[in-house]
Amino acid sequence: MIILIILGNIFNICVLLYNSNLRNVTGSFMVALSCADLGLGLFGLPFMVRPAMEGRWVYSKASCDFCGFISTTLIITSVLLLFDLSVDRYIWIAKPVKHYKIMTEKRCGVMIGSSWVVAAVYSATPFFGWGSFVYNYKMCTCTLGIFTDIYFGSVFFVISLPPIFVMCFLNLMILRIARKQSRTIRHSNQVPRTFPVTSFKPAMTVGIVVITCVVSLLPLICSYTYSMFTEYDLPADLVFAFTFLLISNSFWNCIIYSSTNASFRQGAKKFVLRPSQEA
Repeated sequence: MIILIILGNIFNICVLLYNSNLRNVTGSFMVALSCADLGLGLFGLPFMVRPAMEGRWVYSKASCDFCGFISTTLIITSVLLLFDLSVDRYIWIAKPVKHYKIMTEKRCGVMIGSSWVVAAVYSATPFFGWGSFVYNYKMCTCTLGIFTDIYFGSVFFVISLPPIFVMCFLNLMILRIARKQSRTIRHSNQVPRTFPVTSFKPAMTVGIVVITCVVSLLPLICSYTYSMFTEYDLPADLVFAFTFLLISNSFWNCIIYSSTNASFRQGAKKFVLRPSQEA
C-alpha cells in the first residue's frame, strides 16, 4: 500500500503540473492533496512496517514524536483540503459566472496554506506541553493522544468533523443542483446560460473523493469514540483494519481522480506519451 500511495501520487502530481489546462484552482487543490498523501506515504507510513511485524515500537521516542506529528498533520490537511475542494466546486456550480472572481489564485493559495498551517499547529501542540504522542499497538504506529485527553481530543473533533459535515452538505447541494438542471434541460431541451454543463462531472469526481474520505475516516473515529465513552476494549484486528482503511484512502484518491476525470485522463495520456512524441 505504501508503494502504491507513493507511485500513484507522484504520477498524479506530474500529470497535473505537466498539463497547462489542469493548472487551475481545482488543479492546485488536487496537487496540494496529492502532496499530503505523498508525504504520508514517504514519512508517516514506513514507521508502521516493523512495529506491525514485531508488535512493539522499535524506534526512538523522537521517532515516535515525529511519526505522530507528521501523520496527524497530513491526515488533517487532507480533510481540510477536501473541504476547500468542495467549496470550490460548489461555487463553480452554484455561481459559475462569479466563480473566477471569488476563487482567485490568491484566495486559493490562502486556503491551501491555511489548511497546512492549522493542521501543523494543532499537531505540534505536544511539543509545547499540551497533549502527547503515544504508541498505539493496535494501530501499529504513534499517534496524537486524542482519546486519552478529552479536552485535547475535543479540539481534534472541532477541527476535523465540521469540515467533513460541511463538505458532505455541499456535495449534496451540488447533486441537488445537478438534478434540477437536468430536469430543466429534459423538459425544455435548452441549456440555461449559467449552466456549466461540463462542470458536473469534475464536481461529481470531487464528491466521490469526499465520500471515500468519509468512509475511510469515520469508522476509526467512531469506534474509538465509542470505546472512550463506554470503556469498551476494541479488538486489535478491528482497529488495524480501520487504520488500513484510513491510510488506503491516500491511494484511492489517485484511482478515483484518474478514472472519473476525463481531462485528467487526457492529460495522463499526453504525459505518458510525451517521450515518444518528442522523439
